[in-house]
Amino acid sequence: MTYDVTFTEVAEQNTAVRRGHVDHMGIADFLGGAFGAVAGVLGAQGLEPAGPPFAMYAVAADGGWVIEAGFPVFDPIEATDDVVPSTLPGGSVAQTIHRGSYDGLQAAYQAVEAFIAAAGFRLGDGAWESYLDEPGTPDQRTLVVMTLR
Repeated sequence: MTYDVTFTEVAEQNTAVRRGHVDHMGIADFLGGAFGAVAGVLGAQGLEPAGPPFAMYAVAADGGWVIEAGFPVFDPIEATDDVVPSTLPGGSVAQTIHRGSYDGLQAAYQAVEAFIAAAGFRLGDGAWESYLDEPGTPDQRTLVVMTLR
């Protein structure tokens, strides 16, 4: 698959998230539970998401993943149980759209990383995926975003 990677500037975005530390095989279960929990808290607080669900990833020291998953929101939420306010970072990013199953997302990350390196930039600390379509949608789209230093 060929990826159209672009540089852009994004504003910091308030989010409502559930945080977790999972191994690779636990990602799907974690995301499903996190999106449901966050949607429930937003509904209870009378709030609407400001965009599609997302997951921000960082590699953990043990090889697993530290994840924040939820929804962007217009204003910070009130923390409830394990759903808390957070933010997606603002600034310079490189991004692309992956089309197809989540199994192929690694290729999108590799394309963004290569684009950043070829332009002479370095990766920043933030990387996230925004899920633009429901799972199982034919030709589903996932926005892959990586911050720059």
